[in-house]
Amino acid sequence: MAEFAVETSIPERSSDFLAFTRSVCMHLAHQQPGDVRELLEQHLITDEAFTVLDALNQQIETLNERISINRFVIWSEHLPDNPDLTPPDKSPAVAMKVVK
Repeated sequence: MAEFAVETSIPERSSDFLAFTRSVCMHLAHQQPGDVRELLEQHLITDEAFTVLDALNQQIETLNERISINRFVIWSEHLPDNPDLTPPDKSPAVAMKVVK
């Protein structure tokens, strides 16, 4: 699950932005970066020619909006024995939250 910060509600109504956020979440599931900085430096699994930062900057330019990836969490089947880290029942494997 990734948290994207935006200034207005414009990006969340953009099909391109929603596709970008899904792409980032799928990237997280496959590449499992350690932090946001590492995520931004990685090449997209869908297009090796671009980094996640390149794709983010393209969204910023297209929508003329400040957008950032604040944080993310990667759930797996092998969580430590810590109830605070266990995802809720029936939670999606990939989720997105847009924060204004």
